[in-house]
Amino acid sequence: MRGSSLVRLAAVAALLIESAACASAPPPVCTAPAASVAVTELYFGRNIPGGNEVSEPEWHRFLDETVTSRFPEGFTVLDGEGQYRMADGSIVRERSKVLVLIGVKGNVDARLDEVIADYKRRFRQESVLRRGGVACVSFR
Repeated sequence: MRGSSLVRLAAVAALLIESAACASAPPPVCTAPAASVAVTELYFGRNIPGGNEVSEPEWHRFLDETVTSRFPEGFTVLDGEGQYRMADGSIVRERSKVLVLIGVKGNVDARLDEVIADYKRRFRQESVLRRGGVACVSFR
């Protein structure tokens, strides 16, 4: 097995162990007025194969046409800078957008899958990172 394959295998194993620990962890104990709610983050890389980048107008069109219709209750978008190592050892840096959804109810998984699929199709992306968990939140 090549070194990069071993690194990827170790990363996947660590992620599975962490996921299992998260799944078995009890939800946080919140003190009033905070409540325990689901929090989901989607990380969208902006590099497009061929050397282009998802522009701000393209991103806002995606939000308007895909995200807002599926999550009209609201969300937050953060700008980010990402970095990762490719299988060939090269370092890739790219700007990103982070979509944060807090306390969304209903058929969340299906709606998130639709958002992810549309982004991947529109901008020829390999993947979108999804992170989920539970947090204590309140408006004060």
